[in-house]
Amino acid sequence: MIIVNSGNELRKGQQIQVYRNIRKGIFSIKDVKTRRVIAYGTDIKLSNIKMQVQKLGRERVRREKWKNIHAFVTGTYEGVDQIDINEGWDLIYYNPYTTETFIKKATGEAIFSAEKAYLSEGKCFVQNE
Repeated sequence: MIIVNSGNELRKGQQIQVYRNIRKGIFSIKDVKTRRVIAYGTDIKLSNIKMQVQKLGRERVRREKWKNIHAFVTGTYEGVDQIDINEGWDLIYYNPYTTETFIKKATGEAIFSAEKAYLSEGKCFVQNE
């Protein structure tokens, strides 16, 4: 499900930046060009992914023990279809208190990019082809 803010547009092929909105319990979607939140969603497909963690934001969270927006998944919007994430998909996570980057949960290795990503229920899964 995607809820597009009034006066905005979200279309396939658009470059977006996604982060988990803790207050709303869903993902916030920013347009890369305008840097504004254009939509909110629960199931999002992306391609050509880059994972970004802003170092100063991470340090501020650790220092103040108060969350701020400083970690994103950026990529090309591919739609909202649900995906079966059984085989070939890796769960990734980021925790500012214990990690400096996004991490593959199964292996513990850092990840900075992927071919495809599926964000659902507050989690991010990636697939490299």
